[in-house]
Amino acid sequence: MKLFIFIAILTTIIIQNGSCGKLGKKVKKLEAAVEAMNNDLLAMNSQCFMGNVPMDESNHLDTFHNWGREFKVEFDIKVLSTFTTEWLNVFRMTSIQHEAKGLQEGSYCGKRLPALFINKAGYLHITSSISGGNCNHVYNFDYAINKEYHFEIIQTTDPSNVNTYTVKIDGKVKHGPIVNTEPTLFEEVHLYASDQYTGDYGTALGYAELSNLCITNLHHY
Repeated sequence: MKLFIFIAILTTIIIQNGSCGKLGKKVKKLEAAVEAMNNDLLAMNSQCFMGNVPMDESNHLDTFHNWGREFKVEFDIKVLSTFTTEWLNVFRMTSIQHEAKGLQEGSYCGKRLPALFINKAGYLHITSSISGGNCNHVYNFDYAINKEYHFEIIQTTDPSNVNTYTVKIDGKVKHGPIVNTEPTLFEEVHLYASDQYTGDYGTALGYAELSNLCITNLHHY
């Protein structure tokens, strides 16, 4: 969308000036203006929880609309100690459609959009609804106790309309890009920290620190 806006404005100026020779400085100013506009749009479609994010049973942090095709979830995570419960949940984004069906349904579609868990074996477990089927795409990352990691979970669509899913850790791509052949838009998505279904998973409260969580919906541009 950013490129299309730039091209439209550039075409208008060319028509007004009659040639490309006079563009020079105007093009540079336009590039800066488009970049500023893009940053403003990002800010309008972002929700950030700076500092430590409170984690507790069924802690509903926020609700997002028209979520799932293009997004960015960014956060810092540090595991503080070992634990004996099989799984702990850090956060989970889930659609109201899936919540209405309940966990007895076989499909994971809309259940994790995405979600972050910690396994007692010593790895972070990121799962997200990708490419239909049971919609449970998984990436595991071995962590060190008391070491903070910066994660970015990104799903975007390129100019050729190919949707890809990528996980970055400390600025480096560690997983992907994975082509999502069935990107889905969910009408309403809830963000929990920790997971509301505590019968299956324990809360990460006391065992991990989640901070600087920023949720950005890229679907609108």
